[in-house]
Amino acid sequence: MTHRGSCTRHRSKKKYRSMLGEIVKIQQSLSGRPAVLIYNRSKTILQQFSDPAICKEVHVLLGDKPKGYFFASIGENGVIHINIRARDREW
Repeated sequence: MTHRGSCTRHRSKKKYRSMLGEIVKIQQSLSGRPAVLIYNRSKTILQQFSDPAICKEVHVLLGDKPKGYFFASIGENGVIHINIRARDREW
């Protein structure tokens, strides 16, 4: 008996991760000002935001932590799409 969509269970972790995008670090400003920095390890993705609405959304994502790592992708118009949380890194 075959199941539709069962092939997704057999994909390698590497291929699954590439579908989610690459890992970015999102960190809130420690100075108390509303600011957010989003970048990948190689800094080929690097965006800073000070819009209070974006900062509020990031605060919801991160909770009480000052930073977090997420899988993200870049849309055609340069917009960062945050997918799911990744395990913490050391960079």
